[in-house]
Amino acid sequence: MKTIFQQALSQALNTEVTVTDFRALEGGSISKAAKIESNEGPFFIKWNDASYHKLFETEELGLLKLRKVLPDFVPQFIGSGIVDYTAFIILEWIEPAKLKPDYWEDFGKKMALLHQNSDNSYGLDYTNFIGSLPQYNAIGNSWIDFFITNRLQVLIENAFNKNLLGNSHLKKFFGFYSKLYSLIPEEKPALLHGDLWTGNVLCGNDGLVRVCDPAIYYGHREMDLAMTTLFGVFNERFYDTYNQYFPLEPGYKERFNIHNLYPLLVHLNLFGLSYLSPIEQILKAYA
Repeated sequence: MKTIFQQALSQALNTEVTVTDFRALEGGSISKAAKIESNEGPFFIKWNDASYHKLFETEELGLLKLRKVLPDFVPQFIGSGIVDYTAFIILEWIEPAKLKPDYWEDFGKKMALLHQNSDNSYGLDYTNFIGSLPQYNAIGNSWIDFFITNRLQVLIENAFNKNLLGNSHLKKFFGFYSKLYSLIPEEKPALLHGDLWTGNVLCGNDGLVRVCDPAIYYGHREMDLAMTTLFGVFNERFYDTYNQYFPLEPGYKERFNIHNLYPLLVHLNLFGLSYLSPIEQILKAYA
């Protein structure tokens, strides 16, 4: 891989680069990743076969959008492309450090500031990805309609076609849809990270938060907050500070399970039946 890394870095930096060392990183379920040491410094690289180039292109767009809003919130994008039938994306290397005492307060404030960036409609003007699955973002004026059509139904159909969901599940979902209008308060579209779980949260060398692997779109801000509770634990100071800067509607924590149907359906489609039980439990709670 050293030759591919050198070619990728040289292409991204538009100069001849020598890779002196690299170390594979754990954690990715879709693509492989490594820390690269080079004569130009350390870098983070993620790669896959060339068919994944669109995924990395939309990740690039998401990172640039977030960085435009909050420059110190995401790693700096270095470059992306294809070399030797290998698609890649290169970012600055974030050297882990000890969390500052106000790490979680800073994180909550930054998420509130991010979500205060709004748009006239829900969605996005292009399709991006959540994991390796297309994330459809057809523009809409109603969050509930957008949520049903672009977040739930498309994944339910995929899961049904894979025999991961049955007719009884479809019936329960269709009954559930009509209840959403009274369960979820309408809000202005907010710019979302879109995949905000602990694996996509880092601590920079300044002791403050960085986020990576965005799946951005304009949506209901509770979607981001709900996902923080799904795979890992965020400190309560995060939610308290967020609420100080951008207060949430009462009962927001009770709605988290509804929003988390989306990432659970993503995982059901990607990783199989181990994610069916929590979906069934949520549907049962609103039967």
